[in-house]
Amino acid sequence: MIIIDFEDPEITLTVVRGKKVTFAAKIPLESGWVQDGVIVNKTEVRGLLSKSLGDNAIAEKEAIACISGVHSIYRVIYAPRMERNLLAEAAQKEIERVIPVPLDTIYTFWQDVKISGVETALCLVGVPRDNIDSVLETVRMCGLQLRFVELKPLAVARVADEKTAIVIDVNQAGFDLTILVDGIPEIIRSLSFPSSAMIDLDKVTMVKDETERTINFYNASHKERPLSNTTFCYFNGDLRDKLSQVMGFPAKPMPALLTYPANCDHNDYVANTGMALRLLGKGSHLARLEINFIPGVIVARPAKKPGYTPLIALGLALAIVAGTYFTMQMVAGGTVSLQADVNQKMKVNSELQKQIKATSDKQKVEEDAYKKTVATLKEPLDYLAQQRAGLNADLGKAFALLPGTMNLISIENDGKTIIAEGKAPSEEMVMGYARDLRQSSRFQLVMVTAIDIQEYNEVNFLLTITLKQ
Repeated sequence: MIIIDFEDPEITLTVVRGKKVTFAAKIPLESGWVQDGVIVNKTEVRGLLSKSLGDNAIAEKEAIACISGVHSIYRVIYAPRMERNLLAEAAQKEIERVIPVPLDTIYTFWQDVKISGVETALCLVGVPRDNIDSVLETVRMCGLQLRFVELKPLAVARVADEKTAIVIDVNQAGFDLTILVDGIPEIIRSLSFPSSAMIDLDKVTMVKDETERTINFYNASHKERPLSNTTFCYFNGDLRDKLSQVMGFPAKPMPALLTYPANCDHNDYVANTGMALRLLGKGSHLARLEINFIPGVIVARPAKKPGYTPLIALGLALAIVAGTYFTMQMVAGGTVSLQADVNQKMKVNSELQKQIKATSDKQKVEEDAYKKTVATLKEPLDYLAQQRAGLNADLGKAFALLPGTMNLISIENDGKTIIAEGKAPSEEMVMGYARDLRQSSRFQLVMVTAIDIQEYNEVNFLLTITLKQ
C-alpha cells in the first residue's frame, strides 16, 4: 500500500506491507506548489511523485493519502444513543448549526462513536473543498487508486499511545494541535505560520500560545474532566525538542509502531504511520474513528437489530435536542469567543498572505525590469569592461618599464592616446625610457613631445603614446 502525505515543501512517501515499511522517502517540492493544504501546482507535484514511484520500481496501485487540516472545522457533540436514521438527521442539523461557513464551500463528514450503552459522540468535520479536491486529482493523475483519505491531525494523533493527551505536529508551514480525551479527539486546531521566513523562536511562541489558549477553553467548558499539568504531550516535527522544554507538560515521544528501514527516523513519517494503523484497524485507541474524507464514501457499519419503539425513538430525539441545548448554553460564550478568535486569525492570515503575494509580485516586476536593463546595457558594459582591462594593461606596462629614478607626475588617457608628464635626472634617461616602451610592442607609437631641462640633474618631459586599437 502506498501512503502519501502532501506538505509544503515536501511529499512524505512510504510503502507499507503489514506492519513493515518497505520504502520511505521525502520528495522536495518547490516553494508555493502546496499552499495552506491545497496542491496549487498539481502537474509538477504529480510529475515528481510519479518519477519517485517509477525510479524505485514501486508497482503498487492502491494508495492512502492525507489532507491538511488548515481551515477545517471540527466539533464533537455528545448525544443519547438512537436509531441510525435519527442519528443521521441529528448529525446534519448539528453540522448546519455549528459550522460557521457556507456549506457549499466545504465537504462535511460525520461519524458516531459509542461512548457507553447510553451515550454517543458525534464527530462532525467540515473541510474546504480545495483541500480535498486537489489531493484527489493529483493522486489520480498518477494512476493510483485511493482507498481512503485521512485528515492529517487525526492520522498523527492515532500514533499516540495515551487515550488522553495533547498532540502537537509542527511542519515548516504550520502546525496541528489535537486534544484527545478518553480516545476521542475533542478539539483539532490547524494553523499556518504567518510567514515562511518566521524564525524558530517565534514559531515556538505561537504554538505555545495557541496550545495554552485551546487548553484553557477546553478546561473552561469541561470542568468535570479538565486536562491537568500531568497530561502527556506528544511533539512531532523539527521543533519537538524546543517545544518540550517550554510547554509545561510531560513530553512523551511518538512510539515506533511500524518497522522502518534502518536509515529512516520514524519521527519523520508519523502521519504515514497513523494512516497505516488506520489500514490495519488495530493497535490504536483511535482506530474506531474511521471517517473517509473521499466525498460520497460512507464507512460501512454492521447492521443493528431494531431495539427501540417509535415512542422511545421520539423520546430520544427530544432528549438529544434538550441535552444539546443545555450543553451548548454552558459553552456558548466560550465557543463564540474561540470562533471569533479563529475568524480573526484567519482574517489576519489572509491579509498577510495578500501582503506577501503583493510584495512578491512587486519584487518580481522589479527583478524583471532589472534583468531587462542589464540585458540592454550588457553590450556597452562588456565593451567598457574590455576597454578598462586594456587600459589597465597599458598603464601597467608603462609603470613597469619606468626607471626608479624617474617619476610620472600625471597621466591622461582618452582611450586612444596616453599623455604622460614626468621628471627625470637626464635627457638620456628620458630617451631610454621611450625606447623601452617602443620595444615592448605594447604600443603603436611612442613619441617624446617635449623636454625642458631645469637644472643639470632635473629634466621635465612629455610623452605621447598612441595605443593599439
